[in-house]
Amino acid sequence: MPLVLIKRRLAVSVLLSGLLLGCVANPPANHSTTTLQVASQQLSDDLLNQVHSNILERLLSKSVVLDPFIDSQSGQRTASSIRAAQLVGQRLQEKNTTLKLKPFNASGVEQSDYLIAGTIGKTHPGSNDYVISATITDRRTGTVIANATSRVHGSEIDTTPTTFHSDSPSLVSDRLTRGYINTSTAATGSAADQAYLASISTAALINEATTAYEEKRWQDALLRYQTVVQRTDGKQLRVFNGLYNSYTKLGKAKEAETAFEDIVKLGLATNNLSVRLLFNPGSTEFWKDSSVSGIYPMWLRKIASVTYTGDYCMTVVGHTSKTGSETTNDRLSLSRARAVRDMLVSHERRLGQRIHTDGVGWRENIIGSGTDDARDSLDRRVEFKVRNC
Repeated sequence: MPLVLIKRRLAVSVLLSGLLLGCVANPPANHSTTTLQVASQQLSDDLLNQVHSNILERLLSKSVVLDPFIDSQSGQRTASSIRAAQLVGQRLQEKNTTLKLKPFNASGVEQSDYLIAGTIGKTHPGSNDYVISATITDRRTGTVIANATSRVHGSEIDTTPTTFHSDSPSLVSDRLTRGYINTSTAATGSAADQAYLASISTAALINEATTAYEEKRWQDALLRYQTVVQRTDGKQLRVFNGLYNSYTKLGKAKEAETAFEDIVKLGLATNNLSVRLLFNPGSTEFWKDSSVSGIYPMWLRKIASVTYTGDYCMTVVGHTSKTGSETTNDRLSLSRARAVRDMLVSHERRLGQRIHTDGVGWRENIIGSGTDDARDSLDRRVEFKVRNC
């Protein structure tokens, strides 16, 4: 073979190899913290590089939906998780790749080939730094095809929950929320959480309802939640909380009470009932603002009723936010649990021997900010843990 032809073939081979290797190689992990905007851009670029890891993929057009990011500890949407998702979406559109972003609604999900799930949370307990984690899943195969993380300095993070979450009477994290969180950190090549994937169409409808609620379109939100709850996979804590919130905003007290009863029934049936009961600082008395605590007697009456009729035994577990000494908070959390137990028994005396109490202080904080405001309200909660009678 002539030397010139050999050289040409070698050059073409080297060029193709360089292109392929350049696309496959992911940028090295960035262990330094940065701003939320830069971190979100880095994460987006990393995901895109992995998806477009060969020439063929760079030529194929794919549709993708982004399931709104959540806080990895609480399962809530927060100011920073929403902002991070917005920045990732903007970056995907700015890059003008063959990956086309569709809105996370019923139509967008139906058209999508890929799904992005993402979370934001502390790098480890006690740290001031956060990490954004996200994956892209091929919906056809259920396989995670890209995984990326990026670190954010704690000063950039706003953990304030959205209105929907701050209004919800109970923690809405459940099996599907945990499936979402697991999917957002799953390794490339592994399977995404199957329950989460199977319920993604319902998740899109819930998102539409929640968006309406956040925009103060109470009646629209209510109608959407009512539609979702009729679906096979629609009986979820966040849907019942959405119904409760919407009925409350519309002044429909009787319907709101029924929705809260559904929250209690599902929470106890799945051993996942955590209720926001706010107390005055250092006290076992409920929050002095009646617009907040005035509804608590109804909540406790419903919890007592469902516990008795469902033949449950439980442990009431008190929690406090991270202010004050550990010893003081242990004592205070137990006193609050006992106070709640006594209130339950006052509604249903036959529960006296079926309810135990425990107090864990701030050792099981979800937020851990110690701000004692809306941001860490989940830390000042009471849990109702089902146990064997």
